Amino acid sequence: MHAHPAAFSQAYLVSSRDSLGVLLAHAADAGFSPAVKLVRGAYLEGERARAATMGLPPPTQPSLAATAAAFDGLAREALAAAAGPLRARVLFGTHNVASIEAALAEARRLRLVPEPASAAGTSAPPFVASAESGSAVPAVAFPPPVAFAQLYGMRDGLTHALAEAGLPVLKYLPFGVVADAVRLHL
Repeated sequence: MHAHPAAFSQAYLVSSRDSLGVLLAHAADAGFSPAVKLVRGAYLEGERARAATMGLPPPTQPSLAATAAAFDGLAREALAAAAGPLRARVLFGTHNVASIEAALAEARRLRLVPEPASAAGTSAPPFVASAESGSAVPAVAFPPPVAFAQLYGMRDGLTHALAEAGLPVLKYLPFGVVADAVRLHL
């Protein structure tokens, strides 16, 4: 299986389940390992209002609870693809603790991420200090099968907790003119 980048995101869109299915089927047919970026999405109300002004059905889940359920279902499907022959790589972009805990529990059940240090019987996280900089360097496969990301300046405590648990974690820093960087999905 050859690594090949592919993208998927925005669990709040009703089309997300179909999009993930198409991506995974194409990856299986074409023989590549997909990269899946799964985010919950934050534009529920704006997208619904815009669709209404255009006379279109809303492209979003009907509620925040439905969005959370969609994210959790998509997370399970993406993690199954990571644990299976596709060997997908999954990046979870969310600030929601419950969604992270659910994804982590499933990733641990599938043995895609290590157990917490205390549960594994060791006190050392899977990181080593770099002799040159003294900073932590991950001692995990790259790209890792599972990683987490949060926006810069949001839920920094959560990001630090994930990193301290030995999990690959990123801070996402979008930049540019908001009108150019944020597009609605209609």
